[in-house]
Amino acid sequence: MKPEEQVAALPMGAHVSLELENLNKAIHTDWAWVKAHTRLETRAVNGNGASGRKLAITGKDLREAEEWLAQVGPKKTLNPPDLQRQYVLTSRKAESRRQRATLGASLGLF
Repeated sequence: MKPEEQVAALPMGAHVSLELENLNKAIHTDWAWVKAHTRLETRAVNGNGASGRKLAITGKDLREAEEWLAQVGPKKTLNPPDLQRQYVLTSRKAESRRQRATLGASLGLF
């Protein structure tokens, strides 16, 4: 019998079926997505400063978070919770206010 003709018999009990399903999920998980999800969640949860004000994300981090949220779809394993969406939205508003204030100050409007 040739090696390619040999078939290994695997017990297909419930635990093996569950493990195969878990393995399949792990293989098809977008780990970059999970990492970004975890990073944003941590920042959103820990974003309170000593003064009680939210510490907004800015610049490149904010743009990356917005791009990440734009990728949300049914194929993603972890969809962003409202906390993350609200954190990015609040950060965008704060960034826009800072930009307007900087522009206004440079033009002598304030």
